[in-house]
Amino acid sequence: MRIILILTFIFFSHKAFSFVDYTYLICKKETEILDKLKINENFIFFTLKQGNFLEQIININKDTENISIFEIINKSGDYNFDDKLITLKENLFFRKIKLKKELNRKSLNLTTYKNKKITDNHICTKAKYNDYKSKINELISTLKESWKNEYKDNKM
Repeated sequence: MRIILILTFIFFSHKAFSFVDYTYLICKKETEILDKLKINENFIFFTLKQGNFLEQIININKDTENISIFEIINKSGDYNFDDKLITLKENLFFRKIKLKKELNRKSLNLTTYKNKKITDNHICTKAKYNDYKSKINELISTLKESWKNEYKDNKM
């Protein structure tokens, strides 16, 4: 009986029973790019969970004959937070971290620094999973339509 009980605890660890609380952020650039073909550069999507983050972007692959648009995981890493800021740190193996990202906890402004100078500023909003996915799908469909219209009959 003890062996069965021990095996049960091994297979069903504490993390299996605990509720994982995900936080989804949709971050939009403060100074927007108005070009419909580059609208994907305005948005960054973050998933935060238990000290880890995933950064997703919309990628446009122009290498093939047909242009493909899809979401990819751009960066992943850990985050630390204090009273005012959440600091996002990438997991890098072969190079040093060049960009430093800080998210203000009250205003949800994401600031990106490169060599202690501000390079980008994004305004983030919390979202539910359905809103998060629908925004990604909306951007992908908008980009597909705009690229289809631009490359109609292989003419630009």
